[in-house]
Amino acid sequence: MNEQKLQSNLSFPTDTRAERWALQLAKASVPFSALAKTDFKAFLEQEVGYALPSEASLRNNYVNVVVAVKKQSMVRHLQNQDLYVIFDKIKNKRQENIVSLLVGAINSSAKPFLLSLEILHKVIA
Repeated sequence: MNEQKLQSNLSFPTDTRAERWALQLAKASVPFSALAKTDFKAFLEQEVGYALPSEASLRNNYVNVVVAVKKQSMVRHLQNQDLYVIFDKIKNKRQENIVSLLVGAINSSAKPFLLSLEILHKVIA
């Protein structure tokens, strides 16, 4: 079944359904760009029985939802905990210095949360 025919037979998902798609893709570490692959998107649409939001729709409308859920999760995990902070500097492929800021709970085996990634324009050696 080609994508055009599938699109015409299905209704576009509600905002709530699109939000759930965005959250589940993020939880599974599946980039939104995977939906740009027409074969993959067509397969998913055929299996679930409705049209999926586009990559652009997810990025423009639902990234803020994913970020809010991740922040809530981080706050719940770190609330009332003794915390540690990690600053780490690495070079990317373009040889730019990148600093990352992570925070975690001292008495937890969970991985720390990445709070920020920044390009350092000046580094004092």
